[in-house]
Amino acid sequence: MAVANLIAYEIQIYTSGAWKIDSVFDDRELAVAEAQRLERSRRYPAVRVMEEQFSDAEQVSRTRTVYRGSGVDRSNRRAVQRQVKNKQEIEAEKAQVDANRDARTNPPPRRKSATTITVWAMLKFALIATAGIAAVIAIRWFSFSG
Repeated sequence: MAVANLIAYEIQIYTSGAWKIDSVFDDRELAVAEAQRLERSRRYPAVRVMEEQFSDAEQVSRTRTVYRGSGVDRSNRRAVQRQVKNKQEIEAEKAQVDANRDARTNPPPRRKSATTITVWAMLKFALIATAGIAAVIAIRWFSFSG
């Protein structure tokens, strides 16, 4: 006597707060394709394909989900993508604000031009020369007065 393992693919739809069997297939690709078609039709909030394996020898049934799709899943994926994009934009704006703040608070040092250096040197020379002449005049004035 041959031991048989039976495999069936159930398309289940979520409606009225519960999962209900819509149809049963013996081919996985056909079941998934039909579930995707139902999902695109947007008649149901969610669709899934369940693989049912029954072992005749063990008299045990095993179930696993091979496909799941819903409008909520699509909406959640889009929301996550928007959040990631928004976070990246916010981080870029913060970096730009920080860069602008640093540029204002820490401006690069100004280099003095050759003209400015020359003018300052001439002013210092004139001040020292004037002080020297004033000193000589003061010495002469006090030496002849006394």
